[in-house]
Amino acid sequence: MADVRRLLQDIIPERYQLAIDIAGDGQSFQLLERIDFELARESAELTFHAVDLELTRVVLDGDR
Repeated sequence: MADVRRLLQDIIPERYQLAIDIAGDGQSFQLLERIDFELARESAELTFHAVDLELTRVVLDGDR
């Protein structure tokens, strides 16, 4: 079994929003995900699980 790296405990999720669009052939999909979270302390790096996924756009908005 593969070693699973746990996400940082300093990331405190507040809300998840998902929108999934499955292609007509059932072989692919697009996913829009929004995660609102708070960091318990500053970090130079954020790690998220994304095995075999191609990320085309990532936006980090620290306005809140």
